Amino acid sequence: MLDVDHFKAINDAQGHLKWDAVLKALSVRLQQCLRETDVLARWGGEEFLIVAPETELDGAQRLAERCLGTVTGSPVADTALSATFGVTGVKAGDDVESLVGRADTALYEGKSAGRNRVLVH
Repeated sequence: MLDVDHFKAINDAQGHLKWDAVLKALSVRLQQCLRETDVLARWGGEEFLIVAPETELDGAQRLAERCLGTVTGSPVADTALSATFGVTGVKAGDDVESLVGRADTALYEGKSAGRNRVLVH
């Protein structure tokens, strides 16, 4: 799971049209760092989910770090961005709610730790 850091400030300062352009450009950029088997989905607002099937936790962490570099490497739609990633893996007995819940917990721990980072749960 990833969340664009301080995105409300971008929206407030530059307006909804710029917000939409940044989200569209960001989704294209993120898609470019994924494999064909990975899935990128907008989760809500400025949050996205990346599902990486048949990927161990360390591989998912490396994928998130690569995506973070893609987000921060150069401006997205003429806007400098950073993002925070929460990474987790499937455990026995998981359902969607528990899996997303752990990713969300890691994401918010990353935001509390200063943002612009990858945290693994």
